Amino acid sequence: MNVTVIGERIHDLELSPEQRGEGGSGWVRRLRHLLALHGSEQQFSVVDATEPNNTAHNLRERWTDDVLLPKPDVALISIGLSDAWGTELKNNQYAKNPAGVVAILEDLFARCKSRSPNTRLILVEPQLNCIDASPLRTGPVSENLKAYAVAFRDLAGKHGLTLIPAGELIRAAKHARNDDEWLGTDPTGLDTCGSLLLADAAYRAITGASPAPATALEHGQMLLLIGDSITDAGRRGTPSNMGTGYARVFQGLQAAREPNKIVRMINKGIGGDTVLDIESRWERDVTPHNPDWLLLYTGINDMNTIYGSRPVQVLPDVYREGLRRCLSRVKTTSPKVKLVILAPYLLTRDDHPESYRHEMIRRMPDYARAAATVAHEFDARFVDLQTALRPYVDRLGHRALGSNLGVDICHPGELGCLAIAELVYGAFAAPR
Repeated sequence: MNVTVIGERIHDLELSPEQRGEGGSGWVRRLRHLLALHGSEQQFSVVDATEPNNTAHNLRERWTDDVLLPKPDVALISIGLSDAWGTELKNNQYAKNPAGVVAILEDLFARCKSRSPNTRLILVEPQLNCIDASPLRTGPVSENLKAYAVAFRDLAGKHGLTLIPAGELIRAAKHARNDDEWLGTDPTGLDTCGSLLLADAAYRAITGASPAPATALEHGQMLLLIGDSITDAGRRGTPSNMGTGYARVFQGLQAAREPNKIVRMINKGIGGDTVLDIESRWERDVTPHNPDWLLLYTGINDMNTIYGSRPVQVLPDVYREGLRRCLSRVKTTSPKVKLVILAPYLLTRDDHPESYRHEMIRRMPDYARAAATVAHEFDARFVDLQTALRPYVDRLGHRALGSNLGVDICHPGELGCLAIAELVYGAFAAPR
């Protein structure tokens, strides 16, 4: 299935300004990843044809090249904010009022029906990542945008189109937390959580997928994630303090799928740690927080000690006992804590008998069994990541999932982070 997203670009606020042009709309990248990950029976191709500051006039200029000639199976139309901004501030001669935007869209819909009748059109409600309507923020633009949102809803109803209520979803998420910086501080962009909010809604609109199941997390609870670099993912250099890895993506998925359930998440990953390193900092990084939930992931660095990189070899039995001591300590100080344990993985299919990758994969089950044993003893939810990720590696390849185009098979790229986050989400959502 070919999907084209056309209209105005929504910047990914967790990319640097220099990266944003190459990265496109952050939510479109996340949509591409969701479709790739869950499209096991159908292949999806997603084209990001968005451009910064696009109005309906610009959309019309690009319609033939981006929609009528390629004839995608699905075209998502994200437009309206630049028109609302331009008409209110009177700084864009091409900006149209709601009636003008609707007139352009009506014309484009008619042309699509005539020349590409099999293309399914989906409208994305204009969105502004801001609920503060003060003059120093968005001023009257917020009010002006409401008329565009109403016009889009009426237009979708008239033509029987799916409408993704992006603005409504963003406002609801911010109001639920009473936090205008949630989802990002720039009114015309979205951070990872905001991008996943919109991407998940678009994914379900395209595929007809049912809403995701609820997790066992409860409103007001705290989840502490602790581990090595896979959890760390540069957390101390990010505004969210959650890093850029699976922990941040899981936070976004949970917020997107359970918008009224606010869960505080704390990332205490440190790159290079083994279970013994994690144990040594337990009193500093876990005990004072008294978490309701604890997620513990370690193992790759433990396995690497076999190759002489550390003074102590963390063999499977040492790994098992380290996990056991960590969980015993948290159960002593936080007896009601609930636990999630992740076993290690590598994103590779290498089977050459002299390969380091193959040797690590060969040892992996011993560590997974050790983690599973401890998880069973402590009634923890458990994910054997090596086993669970293998179907994705087989179908998509290690270069799609690992960072640095698969050269690094230990640290996941964006798609790999999503794959792990979805498995974590499934662990929290699984019935007990």
